[in-house]
Amino acid sequence: VLADPTNREAFYFFADRLWRYERDGTGTWTAFRETDEDFSAGGSGPVTALAISRLDPSRRILATEAGALWYSEDAGFTWTRSADDGPRAHYFAGTALEHSPDDPSIAIVAGSGYSGPAAYRTLDGGRTWTPFGSGFPPTLVHDIAWQGPGSEVVFAATEAGPYRLDP
Repeated sequence: VLADPTNREAFYFFADRLWRYERDGTGTWTAFRETDEDFSAGGSGPVTALAISRLDPSRRILATEAGALWYSEDAGFTWTRSADDGPRAHYFAGTALEHSPDDPSIAIVAGSGYSGPAAYRTLDGGRTWTPFGSGFPPTLVHDIAWQGPGSEVVFAATEAGPYRLDP
């Protein structure tokens, strides 16, 4: 689940497709299928993470259970599968995904690092991804957070303890 950063009366729910729930003035929640895209097609599994850039809410990235990565540049109206996959999601914990606080085209995705890199970074809005965070042990990343605007430092909460990724 992800709160909509542009509307405090809405949130996103992840499944094979992306759903948006909105609350009206009476307190009733109404569900809308945000897109017809079936992100689980081809064995990718359900959506496990969604990130919406705070700098440019039209820029969005999502990850699936099997590590498929998708991006949208038009607020989720259309989605394109990234050229590269990222880490698989942990069966219970999902995937961590976060946009840079300084550049909407930069994001990091993290998940299970037991059989490959635990984190990947995009510098082009999600089109391509490369492994990120040398020094991680083969472990699971539960969550990631940028230090803040003006910093490239990223913190990672992992199964092996906290890490500070300093490029």
